[in-house]
Amino acid sequence: MTAQKTRVPVGSPLTLTYRFQLNNAPLTGEYTVFAHFVNADGQVLWSDDHRPAVPTTEWKPGTPVEYTRTVFLPPATLHPGNVGIEVGLYRDGERLPLEGLPGRDSAARSYRVLDLELAPEAENVFLIYQNGWHQDEFAPDVPNVSWKWTQQTATVAFRHPKADAELLIEYSGRPDYFGGSPQQVAVIGANNERVATFPVESSEPTQRRVALTSAQMGTAELAEVRFEVDRTFVPAQQASGGQDDRVLGVRIFNLYVSVP
Repeated sequence: MTAQKTRVPVGSPLTLTYRFQLNNAPLTGEYTVFAHFVNADGQVLWSDDHRPAVPTTEWKPGTPVEYTRTVFLPPATLHPGNVGIEVGLYRDGERLPLEGLPGRDSAARSYRVLDLELAPEAENVFLIYQNGWHQDEFAPDVPNVSWKWTQQTATVAFRHPKADAELLIEYSGRPDYFGGSPQQVAVIGANNERVATFPVESSEPTQRRVALTSAQMGTAELAEVRFEVDRTFVPAQQASGGQDDRVLGVRIFNLYVSVP
């Protein structure tokens, strides 16, 4: 495993590259990858379990499998300090032994692959959610996962970085409500300039990067970016929608402004 940076603020995205190579017989089942963020005592602080980009049943001996994954470091769970990342594979509660990596112990089958320094969250660009946002919601079974639904138009503001920047958006929607014609989200900068447009095609979190030039953020000290959704929906008007009569646009899990 490698990381773009080994010092990252809590709350920011972390891009990790995983690399596995099968040396022996093919695997007969679908394995899940775990990545545990652990403290000096080996205590698991946070975990990013996921299926690899290529299913393990398709791995071929001698052929490396490599993929990149970006995760957000949850400030509610992680705090500034040094952490390690331990990786492994499991299926049906059993972990697979791996070679060539230092394991915590033979029984754990959890292998140390990377060390990180977590910096304070204050080092991130602070975002101000202005008009057009519903209140935060949380997944009851995954407490670190939260999101905000937009209305048809929603605005976020931040101190102008006086340089080009990039906006990383993690979002989802309800494409099943729109008959195979996905909603379109426009990203609007200063002077009503349309910076980007993208479709909402999945109910699962999707990530998209949008480049923002300094000019597209205007000249004021406080830059504003607006999201405009071409179509909205009201859950109460959908099948099994309950009594939720809010007007919803797109669901935003994370927004992050990075400056190179």
